[in-house]
Amino acid sequence: MEANKVSGAVKAVVLAFVVGGCFSVVGQLLLMASAALLGSDSALVGPLTLVLVGLLGLLLFLPGWYQKLMNVGGFGTIMPFCGLACACAGEYLQATAEGGSVGKGAWAAFKLLIYVAGVGIVFALCFALIYVFAVTPAV
Repeated sequence: MEANKVSGAVKAVVLAFVVGGCFSVVGQLLLMASAALLGSDSALVGPLTLVLVGLLGLLLFLPGWYQKLMNVGGFGTIMPFCGLACACAGEYLQATAEGGSVGKGAWAAFKLLIYVAGVGIVFALCFALIYVFAVTPAV
């Protein structure tokens, strides 16, 4: 019984790695296409790539394909940026399905986006403080 749990965990990790890797390859291709379109030295290459990856996630989410990928890939589908776009779309759909208006759905999606950004900012500040006080040599 214990070996079955271990093999299931290994399978989940491998599938998450493969699905996340496929998303990374698609993201890299979108980055190269953005760089070819705008020029590699353009400051808009990164933001355009993020928007394209988010739109890709939404296009996969609307017909239900992203949810099927989530069942297979687990954490590998959550980590890419398109996972954030799909999570916001899911919050929107859930809020509107519970009798809310379009505004309530948009507010629910916005709250999730702010929560994720806030957590990211807290982690970035923690790492910056660790770098400043622990890694940077004293003058």
